[in-house]
Amino acid sequence: MIRAFPLKHYAHRSKREKITAPAKLVTERVNFSHPDLSRAMNRLLRNCGRTIVRKKLESLKEDRHIQNQELNGAYSSQGCRCGYVDAKNRKSQSEFECKFCGLTMNADVKSAKVIDGRSSAPNLGAKYISKRSVLDELVKRFIERRKVGADNRSAL
Repeated sequence: MIRAFPLKHYAHRSKREKITAPAKLVTERVNFSHPDLSRAMNRLLRNCGRTIVRKKLESLKEDRHIQNQELNGAYSSQGCRCGYVDAKNRKSQSEFECKFCGLTMNADVKSAKVIDGRSSAPNLGAKYISKRSVLDELVKRFIERRKVGADNRSAL
């Protein structure tokens, strides 16, 4: 969720320290719902939550000229920069360890980097792509990288 305080703090700090605000935000399409709530309450929560976030992003665009790209964040918490996707990669809410390459880092930081990387990917940069399509594309890319790596090693 985007809160006003950190952005105001960042903008104030940027004036003092000559730091510029980002030109673009890449955000994950968030589902505002909870399984323990009624259908009507979930509908209300989804509609209000999306409206608040959309209005905040629009105000950032108008006031600070910051563009926003919203995309489907499916498997961002389970995927690694090497391309390997597995639910077992996520050890806990805060810990990530890739079962393929061994990368270990904070899960939220890693997920943010994955989402940022997807923003420029032609088949993964859309917000209305299905979870299954995201997984299929991620698996395809991982296999292609493995083939290229194997071909490069065999050429040596």
